[in-house]
Amino acid sequence: MLFARGFALFSGSIDAPLALKEELSEWSVKRVGAYVLTYHPDATVYLSEGSFGSVVLLGNAVDPFGLKTEAGIVENLANLLASCDGKERLSDSFLDYADKMMGRFQILVVRESGTFAFCDAIGMVPLYVHEVNGEVSYSSHSQLLAELTGCDKDPLIERIVESPFYLVGRRHLPGYKSPY
Repeated sequence: MLFARGFALFSGSIDAPLALKEELSEWSVKRVGAYVLTYHPDATVYLSEGSFGSVVLLGNAVDPFGLKTEAGIVENLANLLASCDGKERLSDSFLDYADKMMGRFQILVVRESGTFAFCDAIGMVPLYVHEVNGEVSYSSHSQLLAELTGCDKDPLIERIVESPFYLVGRRHLPGYKSPY
């Protein structure tokens, strides 16, 4: 159950360690633009691809105003993304529509001009990002992303986690930090 219902979106140039490849051997793999999307068999994934780029929705989402669920949301986002064609920035109408959604989800947008990702408004499902030399990778689990990209644990975060005070109350890392 390591990385249950998880996903990773990364450039095709990442070479995962053998142990991770074995762990992910049952996962689905799809090419999304210049990226590879791999996800757990129990993950709920909706994908729309076109000349405008790709929209991937992972998880469960509802548009309470338009009364749409995941498939309809992805279709709407894909249509709004098509109207951004040729522009580097996502349109206000795309972002406004995305802001209306409720649920537990992550959304990934892949275009020639770059990638964009966000999760539900209160972060019920996490989204981790790693960027080195312009190559961006995303994942649902910090350890999965760290293993894919070859990151080591952050010594400062290890000190925090090993502190006796970390065991008091809720165990959350400060701000936007991850263990890697």
